[in-house]
Amino acid sequence: MNFYEEEILETIRSHIESGEVLVSPDSSGIFRALEMSFPLDSSRIDWSLVPGAVRKFGRKDDEGREFENFFREIVVNKGLRGNVTYVGDGNTEFSLTCPIDTMLRIAPVIVSAVPQHHYFVGENGDWCASFMSEGEMAFGFSQHRDG
Repeated sequence: MNFYEEEILETIRSHIESGEVLVSPDSSGIFRALEMSFPLDSSRIDWSLVPGAVRKFGRKDDEGREFENFFREIVVNKGLRGNVTYVGDGNTEFSLTCPIDTMLRIAPVIVSAVPQHHYFVGENGDWCASFMSEGEMAFGFSQHRDG
């Protein structure tokens, strides 16, 4: 386990110990699901090819709060429910799964603590919200989702 993983897990320890957040040591299955559900440009989602995607560029001074506000607005406006799984594409290997309300509370910590691309994936890969290390935030539904 590296420094970034230890920092995140220590910060959200109470959520893990209560069973609210489940930690999986391997995130490769989530990335395979993203690859099957969203168009990619190199190693990231190409949001320009996702119909109806929402994109925003945040300020660098408070990335965590900027993403929290963006994600909360998306959750409310799109009526998202259920569990969400977090994965990062460079400095973390694990995935974190929890209810959306919990993720809204811990996402600012994750985004602020680790310099990498961050993906927050809905159940069955139906949707994804992302925060890129350059400050871009995005959300879209999978082209392959049910309904």
